[in-house]
Amino acid sequence: MSTSRKGSKPLRHQFWSWSIALASSMTTSALVGLPTDRVWAQEAGGKAADEKSEFDRAEFRGLLQKQQVKEAAAMLDAALAANPNDVSLWQDNAGLMMSLMRTDRNATVTRAKDQLKKLESLSGFEPQAASAYLTTLTVLMNIGGDVDETLKSMEVASDKLESSPAGQSMLSMRVQLLARSDRFADAKKLLDGLLAKAGAGKEYLTPAAMYLQLLGGEFKEDAAAVEAKAQKIADGLVAGETLSRTDFQAYFGFMQAMAARSMRSEPAKAMEFVSSIEKAIDKASKTDDAPGAPYNSISTSLGRMKTMIETEIKRAELIGKPAKDWGDFADQNYLVGMKQKSLAELKGKVVLIDFWAVWCGPCIATFPHLKEWHEKYSDKGFVIVGSTKFYNFEWNAEAGKAARSQEEVPVEKELQMLEKFRESYGLHHGFLVTSKEEDYGKSFMVSGIPQAVLIDKEGKIQMIRVGSGDQNAKDLEKKIEELLAQ
Repeated sequence: MSTSRKGSKPLRHQFWSWSIALASSMTTSALVGLPTDRVWAQEAGGKAADEKSEFDRAEFRGLLQKQQVKEAAAMLDAALAANPNDVSLWQDNAGLMMSLMRTDRNATVTRAKDQLKKLESLSGFEPQAASAYLTTLTVLMNIGGDVDETLKSMEVASDKLESSPAGQSMLSMRVQLLARSDRFADAKKLLDGLLAKAGAGKEYLTPAAMYLQLLGGEFKEDAAAVEAKAQKIADGLVAGETLSRTDFQAYFGFMQAMAARSMRSEPAKAMEFVSSIEKAIDKASKTDDAPGAPYNSISTSLGRMKTMIETEIKRAELIGKPAKDWGDFADQNYLVGMKQKSLAELKGKVVLIDFWAVWCGPCIATFPHLKEWHEKYSDKGFVIVGSTKFYNFEWNAEAGKAARSQEEVPVEKELQMLEKFRESYGLHHGFLVTSKEEDYGKSFMVSGIPQAVLIDKEGKIQMIRVGSGDQNAKDLEKKIEELLAQ
């Protein structure tokens, strides 16, 4: 599900989207995970800042892990005051924003804008500064701030990063933000320019993958032409007896994107893409003078993707079958803000079961849509049920949020936390809370959250979507309207 409807600027907790990872795959993905204990010395006001900060990074990260964001911020700000040009601290600052945006949006925006000013004042970038630049803009992009202002900053960043490996990631972010803001024509214009510039070489594959991933649902005829051309180029790269590493990189980036794109809607097709990649790995590793680690790592990643696809295939087999009724284990579940003790009580209504957790950022990012759908369709026979479990959280009244406890939280106290959590987000739907002994999600192949299960008036499963992507939201709402009309 997504939170990008017009007129809505909800808090987002998605960090690096698939399109960003794709654009920076293989050669630039290391930007995301650069070591942050390295200091880049840069001339500032005639003085070189080449001394290593005494900042205790382990302690800082420990504070973030414990959700002690205020303490972490104070510690980092002191280090930044002492070493304002320590780029490794700028990257830590970007990491702090990721945690801070969950509790204080305004403080996050202020911190991000201040850091952007420093970054935009630089005449050039080393990789670590580029990484801080990208992460800071990602924060602004995901926090639901002023889209025009964020796009303007991205344009500045694109100019500065154009000659660096991070430039493609920056462009991908711009395209994604435009598409997320329903500015599909502007996003298409950017990608059309890239495709035209790429010609018919392997450089065509990365923008083609972005195009299909972000715009495929909006420009279906054009997308079909882009996909056909890209697939022909990709097939040509692996047609010979040998396969160079650079050709494999281009092939892999495109084919993996196609597998990811097909995974939810056409899992069998996604598996075919993965099988083709595996054949290419075998050919490339035999050709490469330095085989081993790169291909082994990719094979491991593909193994994880295959497991996900296999799960999707099993989910697809659930469509049309009766949904498991939580009333079957009524003595092991609890209700918060709802009265229905069984799914059977909702026969004749369209039901969306939302599997989620209080600690799950992407789950929380779907709340604006759930609220919107409740308001639009509840009087037409639509019901939302949030299904969660006990995670040993309690309500922190001072912080006004749920927090994990180091001690065992009694059932009643955790249920009270969930009610306060529900109220704090203004949710209209209730929660089904299952005991630790019962995993309701297993019946619906829940392996990641959020997962939405859409059930028709007869109690049969009609759609399952995993994640908080834009396309998921569109698919679900379209299906909701279709089922209500039956």
